[in-house]
Amino acid sequence: MTSVDAPQLGDDDRLELERLAARLVLDEDFLPASVVAKAADLVAEGFDGPATVELAAQPVDPVKLDRIEVERLFRDLLAEHRIRILGPGEAGWVLAGWTAELIIDGALNPADGALRLWGLWRTCGEPGDELTWMLQLHDAWESSVGADRIAIEREIVAYAPEVLAAAQLKSRPG
Repeated sequence: MTSVDAPQLGDDDRLELERLAARLVLDEDFLPASVVAKAADLVAEGFDGPATVELAAQPVDPVKLDRIEVERLFRDLLAEHRIRILGPGEAGWVLAGWTAELIIDGALNPADGALRLWGLWRTCGEPGDELTWMLQLHDAWESSVGADRIAIEREIVAYAPEVLAAAQLKSRPG
């Protein structure tokens, strides 16, 4: 395939690769099998770069995967698609933004999401109000019961777009 005919990485694929890269950088639930599956999806979409194809050809069985080899190939895949490996702070914000999206979409329990954000606080470079308020909401949730707890969960969901907006700014260099 010539470079003119080569498919362009879509926004959803790019975002998924950035999230997988953030997990690799932070060693946060990085699953080699997920990276192999994503590479296979990219090959099915017509991407045929050497690292993409080689990564997609790795064993499907997670037990048979060589994590070191998968990480090397994944870094090469990222380079093929011109995706920069983020530093830890930026990677933390990528995961914080993803967590906020999951809270907003209702795919993650608000209290669990707030707790996950608390775990990223230091990784994100000890941010200001963006994550601090979410941490305070989680503390309030932990000490609440009944209707108060439900109200705090709603506050967490209502505040999640603020975290997402901060993450979109802070997960990019410059």
